[in-house]
Amino acid sequence: MIYTIMSQIENQHYVRDVLLWLALVYTSIVAGCFYLYRTNPTALFTRLKFKGAIHPPSDTSSTIILLVTIMFCLLIGPLDRMIFQCSASPGAMLKLLGLLMIPIGSTLNFRTLVENQFAAPTVHFQEGAGHTLISTGPYKLVRHPMYLGSLVLILGSMIWLGSYLSIFAGALCALAAYSYRIKVEENFLRNVLPNYSVYVKSVSRKLIPGIF
Repeated sequence: MIYTIMSQIENQHYVRDVLLWLALVYTSIVAGCFYLYRTNPTALFTRLKFKGAIHPPSDTSSTIILLVTIMFCLLIGPLDRMIFQCSASPGAMLKLLGLLMIPIGSTLNFRTLVENQFAAPTVHFQEGAGHTLISTGPYKLVRHPMYLGSLVLILGSMIWLGSYLSIFAGALCALAAYSYRIKVEENFLRNVLPNYSVYVKSVSRKLIPGIF
């Protein structure tokens, strides 16, 4: 009886956490889109396009892998918390850090889009738009700052919604998926942007400043 009551209370608290997470994510997205529309509307419209003239086959596979991985990361935490209960959930301070990581990651994403109007969801050369290398703003720190922002947002979500085991497993999967996606993009960019190899030498980190 006591266990049932405690479980119901825990479930109610978790539903509250999920609703807060949804509100924060969607508020960040709406605010970011509004800011992007006001500052660089071309980047917003480019981000909504899914076709390109030069389109490597590996782009499709890496996109699918990345999307499946993101879904896995967002689902494994709630499943462990509510059903499997294989490990404990993070403490209050760590959860608060995770919650703060969500708007930080979203802000980095939209800051990257403001800087790079060629940041399309697919890997292709935008010849008609005068596609050039972007090496300013967040691109001075890492070569793929938007993936860094997404990774921060996902990790923050897993910390807020998940358990220690789900955070560890999800982080490894996310890092592997983003690494593969980056490899596909960079192989393509080296062929279509003559100065990309020089940029790789000047900015040595792909995803995480000072580490990777």
